[in-house]
Amino acid sequence: MSYNFFKSADIESSKSTVPETLVLRGGSVEAEKGLLIDGKLFGTTIDSKDGSPIYVSALAELHDCVINGADVMIEGHFSGTINATGKTEFASGCVAVGIFNKGDEVYIHKLA
Repeated sequence: MSYNFFKSADIESSKSTVPETLVLRGGSVEAEKGLLIDGKLFGTTIDSKDGSPIYVSALAELHDCVINGADVMIEGHFSGTINATGKTEFASGCVAVGIFNKGDEVYIHKLA
């Protein structure tokens, strides 16, 4: 973990969660007041409707997904496109492959 921009309390206060036991193929996820993703998503679009943060935990696997949001933190495995308008953090141990359209600040941990 690195948590350059985000704190544990921020992540834990997310109002919406995609649990570790959920596998979603296709479709979209729209969230408000924070989204914590622990599950496996394939070809899914994730949107933050109110600009609240999207957290991809170390448990999560996202394949060929699109994330549209202000602030984004990646700890797990991600492939696809990230469209961030705010802060983005790639934490220690994350694996991210794809297209990244950055907004404000970006932090990439040296072990990411």
